[in-house]
Formats: sequence, structure tokens, C-alpha cells
Amino acid sequence: MLTVFRVAHSPLSVQPEIVNVELTNRCNQKCAFCPTGTGTNQRPKGDMEFDTFRAIVDGLTPFTRIQFAGYGEPFLHRQLEHFLDYAATKGLNKRLQILTNLAAVDEQRVRRLLDHPFHKMYVSLDAMTSEEFLTYKRVNQFDVVRRNIEILAADAARRTAVSQQLIVQMVLTRKNQHQREEFERYVRGLGMQPKFKSLNTYMSLASKDRIQEFEIPELSRYDSKRGYSKRCPWPWGGFIVYWNGDVSVCCEDPLGTMIYGNVLQSSPVELLNLATGRCGFRQRYFKDPAQIAICRGCSYA
Repeated sequence: MLTVFRVAHSPLSVQPEIVNVELTNRCNQKCAFCPTGTGTNQRPKGDMEFDTFRAIVDGLTPFTRIQFAGYGEPFLHRQLEHFLDYAATKGLNKRLQILTNLAAVDEQRVRRLLDHPFHKMYVSLDAMTSEEFLTYKRVNQFDVVRRNIEILAADAARRTAVSQQLIVQMVLTRKNQHQREEFERYVRGLGMQPKFKSLNTYMSLASKDRIQEFEIPELSRYDSKRGYSKRCPWPWGGFIVYWNGDVSVCCEDPLGTMIYGNVLQSSPVELLNLATGRCGFRQRYFKDPAQIAICRGCSYA
């Protein structure tokens, strides 16, 4: 005899794999291909309130990777360390990352960083001389960043155990590629991990001449002949939360053109799995990424 069981509707849902958290969209540098640095990002400026951050992390599990990044400098937010400590109470510090230029902190604050829980910190140095730094960053902060990196390295060396991974990275361009070996020796000499990245010109609205001035052709992220892989992880596994709680489908959306919800109104799991805007985006992406502005020129799509 066939027995039919009637069960309550229970839609399949998954936890976010990665959440990019924009603590602020203010920045102290003017990087040549950053929408904030070039002034093309016209979203209102602001800093994330604690209640907004709490609404994000209270709906996550320790399996979610959190990035303090967005389109601003995280350390311009004076409560960053408080946010780190709160995330740790939810077990989220083990996969939490900070992306910073490390120029917006004073010595006292740098020396206290390792007292707070996080997994990785990526510091963008991007040059080995003030001239190349100024060319790309367009602010005279080379000595400040290098001093803070060395203070942090010395503090880590003094401690008996450091759980955090400290990474110093260089975006490779025509201007600094000759400094690659010197950069690696310098970072490893401090007991830190060097990292090299290819230049991201996406969404910068920079001219073709400007891109060619900096981009190394053989290291370009973009290949017009490659086509779309349709394997980008963001449609299914992640989203960015702007400082005001608005949520976009992807971290490659600096202008907020694909906002479809807010963490103060819906939980992260609902926003990832059930929101109409998210589901519609997936359908459009797998039909043809070229029809979506933020996917059209993206190297991940």
C-alpha cells in the first residue's frame, strides 16, 4: 500500500558562503582604478551602524567568510574593533578578513590590532618607493603605510603566538613590476606573507589610454575571446552589504545598481535564497551574463 505523508512546505536553503561587509564607503586614498578613489562612486557616504552589523552576523554561521572591504577603508570606521569582538561572540572570527591600506590608523591603534580576533588581514602596499606609490594611490602616504606595517610586524614577532595571518599585497602594474622581487624580500623579511594581484580595472570607468598606461597585457584579468564561464560563485553563494544595510548581488557593484534588499528587513539566509531580486538575477545570469551590466565586463562571469 502506498502511504502519502503530507509535510509542511520547507524550501531548500543554504547559508551564505561569503559576505562582503562595507563598514564605510569613505576612503583616505585615491587609487587609480577604484570607483571611490576616482570619484565615480556617487552613493551617499556613511558608516555602518552597529545594529546593521548585528543584523548581518546574527543570521550567519561560522562557515560563512566575512570580508571587511566594500568600497572604503575599514579602519576609518572607529568601531571596527568592536565589530570584530562581536563577530567573535558568534564564532565568525575564524573566517573573518580585513582588507585595508593601513594608513588610517595611528601607532597606538596598530599595536592593539592583534588583541582583537580575526583570521586574515590584507594590507595594500603596492609599491616600494614613494614615487610609484603616489602614481597609483595618488596620495603621499607611503611612509605612513610602511611604518604601520613594520610596527605590526614587530608586535607580532614579540608575541609568543599569533593566530592571525598578516598578508601584504602588491597590485602588479607597469609602474611597479620591476619592484616585485624587492617587495617579496621586504615582506618576508618582516615575517609576513607577500601576495601579488593582477590589476582590476573593472567598473573604474577609466579611459582605454589610462588602462594601457598601467595594465600589464600578459597579466590582464580580461580576455574578450574567453567568453562567459557561468561559474561565478557569487550568484549562489555571496553578496555585499553596503554601509546602510542595502544588499547587492555582487561585490563588483560599487554603484549599487543591483540592490534587492536590506539586512534590517530580511535575514541573510532569506536574502540569499528567497528574495525575488536574487532569484531573478540568477535566471538572467545563467541565460546570458552579457545582459547584466555588472557581469558584462567582469573576469569572473
